[in-house]
Amino acid sequence: MTENLINCQHNVNGKSTFKEEFVTCGGIDLNEINPQTMESKLISGLYFAGEVVDIDAVTGGFNFQAAWTTGFVAGKNMALSLSSSVS
Repeated sequence: MTENLINCQHNVNGKSTFKEEFVTCGGIDLNEINPQTMESKLISGLYFAGEVVDIDAVTGGFNFQAAWTTGFVAGKNMALSLSSSVS
């Protein structure tokens, strides 16, 4: 399995048209995440961002923005958490 994951190759033959794009809803329930930090309320030190979070919107900029914003918030707070635990 490890060999396949590391060395598996796929050919890309182009991209789909805008009308074929979609967003997958589902994922980590927002009630289980601190929205200020994106940290799990159930497991300390575990952060979520992007499409693993149960956020759904119209395809395009809304979902990109949600992914970028949650990624920024989670990354910033992970770094703050790590730096405070090292001090």
